Amino acid sequence: MGMTGVLCIHPAQVAEVNRTFAPSEAQLADALLIQKAWGSRPEGAAVVRIGDRMIDAPLAKRAERLLAGAR
Repeated sequence: MGMTGVLCIHPAQVAEVNRTFAPSEAQLADALLIQKAWGSRPEGAAVVRIGDRMIDAPLAKRAERLLAGAR
């Protein structure tokens, strides 16, 4: 969505905002798959393939940030 935060004007809004911006189970599972594939890539490889997708360093970093924020 292009945002990392949102303005809440009342504390009662916080729970809904957290639910709205939280990653889905499918997104978390995909991030875990990316992290696993990236971690097991051959030495010196700049990309790894998952099905028909090419995963490079920026996508691996995005997955890492998603998983770090979900903990």
